[in-house]
Amino acid sequence: MVPSYTINPERAMTKHRSAVTAERPAPIERIERIKVLFEEYQALYRLAEFRLSSLDRRALAAWAALTAFLTTFTALNSDAQAALLFGAPMALLWLLRTTINHARSFEDALRRLDEIERLVNRLAGDDLLAFQSRHPSRGGAVGGRTGTETVLTVLATSLVMLTACGFLFYRHERADPGPFYPAVFYGYLAYLVAVACHYLSAVTALRKYRYQKARSDMPSEPAESPPRQLEVSPMPACSSPPNPSAQPQTHGTPPSTPDRTPP
Repeated sequence: MVPSYTINPERAMTKHRSAVTAERPAPIERIERIKVLFEEYQALYRLAEFRLSSLDRRALAAWAALTAFLTTFTALNSDAQAALLFGAPMALLWLLRTTINHARSFEDALRRLDEIERLVNRLAGDDLLAFQSRHPSRGGAVGGRTGTETVLTVLATSLVMLTACGFLFYRHERADPGPFYPAVFYGYLAYLVAVACHYLSAVTALRKYRYQKARSDMPSEPAESPPRQLEVSPMPACSSPPNPSAQPQTHGTPPSTPDRTPP
């Protein structure tokens, strides 16, 4: 008798799961995750302090630039005044855009700090961190109250300086009108209007900004597929080996025997 073999599906599934578990890395413990989040929290807090100090300096720089422009314009000659009138609006555009970048980066840091506080509290099972996640101005303005006020201050200073540039250019051209006086003045006025529209569009884009996390480049783990169940049918039992000397049995009509009648 030849023994028959069968496969136990439950045993095969258990071996498959143990092999998959051995290949995967061990999950990070809850305490280790909290430590990693605290390291990121401290780094982001230092970044937020840097952005906040940069925003404070931008407001002072805007007023200092306006004061220097108004006090030194009359002391320059005619060519230097024309160069200053054309260069000042673009310098203010650079100042406003860098201020907006600082406010946007400050907003990113604040939103990530909020996420870390909520995640740490959920892992710890208690309200350990609650400053940014429960701040009154949370989500009210991009960059917080400081970022919003600084951007508006720089915008107001820039618009005041643009108005001053237009008035001083008008007086400069009226004092010594050239052959293309009206065309040059209207061209400069269009230049100031275009720069002012750029100011307003940049501030409007900042008000619509929302913090969004980028997708991770790390591949996700594939879902564990259930093991295939092998179906093995039992082999038929054999009684005894065949006898080669035995004649094969034929089915159907038996062969006719020859006639043995005597003549």
